[in-house]
Amino acid sequence: MGHVNFERLKYKLLSTREFVSEAELARRCEVDRSTINRWLEKFPKMGIALERDDRYWVRIDRSQYPFDLQLDLNEAMAIFIACRLLARHNDKPNPHVISALTKLGASLKGKARVLGEHVTGTSERLSRKPTRAAREFVQSLETLTQAWADGVSVFLYTRKDPRQPRKFDPYFIEPTMYSLYVLGYDYMRRDIRTFKLQGLKRVSATGETFQVRAHFRADDYLDNAWGINWGKGKLETVRLRFTGNAMERVQDNVWHDSQEPPVMGDGWVELVFRVGDTLEMIPWIRQWGHECEVREPEALRKTIADHARKMAELYKQV
Repeated sequence: MGHVNFERLKYKLLSTREFVSEAELARRCEVDRSTINRWLEKFPKMGIALERDDRYWVRIDRSQYPFDLQLDLNEAMAIFIACRLLARHNDKPNPHVISALTKLGASLKGKARVLGEHVTGTSERLSRKPTRAAREFVQSLETLTQAWADGVSVFLYTRKDPRQPRKFDPYFIEPTMYSLYVLGYDYMRRDIRTFKLQGLKRVSATGETFQVRAHFRADDYLDNAWGINWGKGKLETVRLRFTGNAMERVQDNVWHDSQEPPVMGDGWVELVFRVGDTLEMIPWIRQWGHECEVREPEALRKTIADHARKMAELYKQV
């Protein structure tokens, strides 16, 4: 079988998610059926898994389809940094992160031995026996990833209410600190909702395909969020004043896309943000301690003040 013919048949199979008969493939490729049968026998030898249904129709197993990705050294380093961040800020061991790092490390050893050994070492350190919750997390992520790729609706079984599945169309998967979230259309709420993957007991595919609603664009929602909560569409202005050691440190980073240029004063610097919900900002604000003052909005200022009073109460005898 020539390379051109193999690529032609592969393209025909990749162009559909449905099972296709060999007769139909022969018609599309303008060859006889025996030729299609002979070509299909070559697929497993090329590392491409096929699936058959009860009619013996065929399709590519997309869950095992290998990606041919070529990276230069700097691109490989970017992938390594991303995997390191994911691994360090995820409390559930993810075998796919470990596998990706192992492959990346092996490929780098031929070009950059020291870097390749560090990458491989990272994958080895991340390897640990998964807990039951970790296995459920990985299984949920795998099912959602496949459903997202195939455009298939799923049933979500939450830990809070595992007996009541929620039909859901996965549109986007978003990482935050120590968590992963899936965004999509919730049939019960009839609106776009988010679910934390760590809060899911399991996920099952329905077999029903969906079309992403025309108005959906992930960044339209997430750009307004400090983390994952984008609020109800109305943006709030948050003005924070930093003093002491925090002054220099906060100016080294852009903490949010809405961040305005810093305003300098005598012994202080102010940063201004506009977000859809301030709830996720609270831990970040608290980490600066007395060197961060909420100037607005008033509700957030009162919340932080209340936290400060309760913390002072805990340590009043120290």
